[in-house]
Amino acid sequence: MGKEQIHAVSSSIKRLIENKLKLDYSSNIYPRNHWQTEINNSQDEIERRLTQTLFNKIDIDKEYERAKRLVLSEYQLDLPNKCPYSFEDLMQRLPNQLIINN
Repeated sequence: MGKEQIHAVSSSIKRLIENKLKLDYSSNIYPRNHWQTEINNSQDEIERRLTQTLFNKIDIDKEYERAKRLVLSEYQLDLPNKCPYSFEDLMQRLPNQLIINN
């Protein structure tokens, strides 16, 4: 298994966690549709690339720490110390909802 494949899946998982944290912990309304789109795109990318061998090499806790650092550099949020998501949670598809600003 090539390192670039592991890196690609790990990077997609990090982006997925990053956008899921923003969606779940931020009260900002405006960027929510964008975050949902990014989550769907990351899920698509993971589904396309993931094999059982890659899955066994992925460290969700490590990717959570990286994603958490990014989110905290942009937003002042109270995020959990440990990753609140299982892999199954991360891959669960969001309902297709548009959030409309009033």
